[in-house]
Amino acid sequence: MIKKKKKPIQKAKQATKTQKIETLEEVEQVRLRPGNFFSSIDYTVYELADNSTDEHLEGFGNVINIELKPDGETTVEDHGRGLPVTPSEKYPDKSEAEVAFSSIRSGGKFGTDGAKSSGLNGIGSAGINFLSEYFDVTIKRDGKKYHMRFEKGKCVEKLTEIDKVDKNDTGTIIVAKPDQSIWKNLDDFDIPAIKRRLKQKCYLNTGLTINFKVEYGEYDFDESYHFEEGINQYVKDILGDEEPITEIYNLNKSVPIDEEGNTIDMDIAFCFTEGEGGDNIIGFTNNVSNTDRRSSQIDGFKAGLASSIKNAIEDSDLNKQKFNITNEDTREGIVSIVSIKLYNPFYDAQNKDRIIMPIARSTVSNAIEEYLDDMFDKNPTQKDIILRRVIEAARIRETARKSKETAKKVKSVGTGKVEGLTKCTSKDPTKSEVFLVEGDSAGGSAKQARDHETMAILPVFGKINNTYNIDIDKLLKSPKIMEAVKAFGCGIDEEFDIEKLRYHKIILLTDADVDGLHIRCLWMTFFFKHMRKIIEEGYLYIALPPLFVITKNPRTKKEQKIFAYSPEEKDEIISKLTCKYEVSREKGLGEMDWEDLRDSTMSKDSRKLKRVTIEDVEACMEVLNVCMNDRETTARKSFILNRGL
Repeated sequence: MIKKKKKPIQKAKQATKTQKIETLEEVEQVRLRPGNFFSSIDYTVYELADNSTDEHLEGFGNVINIELKPDGETTVEDHGRGLPVTPSEKYPDKSEAEVAFSSIRSGGKFGTDGAKSSGLNGIGSAGINFLSEYFDVTIKRDGKKYHMRFEKGKCVEKLTEIDKVDKNDTGTIIVAKPDQSIWKNLDDFDIPAIKRRLKQKCYLNTGLTINFKVEYGEYDFDESYHFEEGINQYVKDILGDEEPITEIYNLNKSVPIDEEGNTIDMDIAFCFTEGEGGDNIIGFTNNVSNTDRRSSQIDGFKAGLASSIKNAIEDSDLNKQKFNITNEDTREGIVSIVSIKLYNPFYDAQNKDRIIMPIARSTVSNAIEEYLDDMFDKNPTQKDIILRRVIEAARIRETARKSKETAKKVKSVGTGKVEGLTKCTSKDPTKSEVFLVEGDSAGGSAKQARDHETMAILPVFGKINNTYNIDIDKLLKSPKIMEAVKAFGCGIDEEFDIEKLRYHKIILLTDADVDGLHIRCLWMTFFFKHMRKIIEEGYLYIALPPLFVITKNPRTKKEQKIFAYSPEEKDEIISKLTCKYEVSREKGLGEMDWEDLRDSTMSKDSRKLKRVTIEDVEACMEVLNVCMNDRETTARKSFILNRGL
């Protein structure tokens, strides 16, 4: 036995090249990937304005001046306390103001213990500094004026006192020029979006004025934003020309949330309108827009609203039809601003679209439910308006749901085997006919009497439903009608398509008695209400069976049958006869020999058909309203007999 030599085990090659792990400073991190930190150049304005607004929230400075020049240079001036100029405890060689703009991890809200700020957990103005060609800071504080300058995020001029000012003259002025080498691949300033954001700040902070001067691109204006009515004015401006059906309600409340004395400050305004398509609820946390509708304060508002309204409806007798009221129904047509302010809010992401704070949800929910309950007790008129609006929303939603379900059912009509249908061999609709025959016995005779190539037979047992006032959902539950619709192949109501009609002659074949006339009337009503195009195109007919059979030379080789369709026609025929004859009255289609049915009613050479037409739609509607709205069949029969239909 020859042993195979084992192949030597090859050792794994050791890496000879040391991999370089690069650690970027904060400035380089932001400048290398600005899109990871800011979605647009607009944040040059937003972040600087947020800092100034936070000063206002602390009670310092009521006016913010913002200027945007043609080259993108942005100036934001406030009249707050001015940034702190004392040395930093952590970095003694730097002022606290320099640290604030030098590190995205430093935080920037100095001397604001418990401040309800928008920027505590963001990269803020430091990030904007890093993305600026230059970033000039002027501080007025404690009777002194200071200056500091950054270029591309690096401090090139330390904080230096440059002048004396009045002790009451305080504030911070920042001039930032976006670095075009960084922003070149991003969009230019969106002036309308910036305007909306600045106006929002003034809506949310009554007493704040923002002056916005722009010379940029196609824009050249100098505007001032100030709203004494706060978020109530915001709601009015959203409404525009639309008139609300209720008052604009306002809840302004501060609620303690812990033992340390922290609070959630709520400012909520809302009203109801006749608008459809849902609600318009806009949420804010510390002046920052939360566009995610799952944000905690928005969830809380919706929950409190639903709870109060549902309870009120349950205690009332307004919902007589017992509609199932959903949470969505309770806010249909509502326009609302839900603004909260709290210390150190928790956002789910850097973009701050959503806060995730159960305490915020429950606090807002409880507050709005309590507010509405109290309002309902004190103002029954407004309560009634709101409850009726919500119930109507539920009705519309339920109707839409049923319509959607019905549409699916209607769309499916036309598929599957048609029970009882005897088809013709022709596939050409222009040559094909279908007889709607009363009863099985008549149907059997008709099958024998028909032309197999062009005539189809569909027996319909008894009377169909009166469809004048019936909705489509109930109509779909009528097997007689649905089998006919399937046989026609063209759908019904909104799904009706005349191009798909399989027969260009639909012929009503009924007995020539009162019941037969009644059946014709019911079918014509159906076609008028649900398939009117068939009548308008001239595709609906009535077959006229004979009333009398006159037999010449009975029981002889010369026996011959003549059909009369009225007493007058019978008398006229008899008056001309010179031979023996017998007269019999037809008892109905089911009793007629198939040969007689063929010769008298179905043969194209000898039959008599009446085409159903519409000469005056309004007149038809009037007649149908008289006859078919009357649930008493006696009145309907009387009308038919008197009119000779």
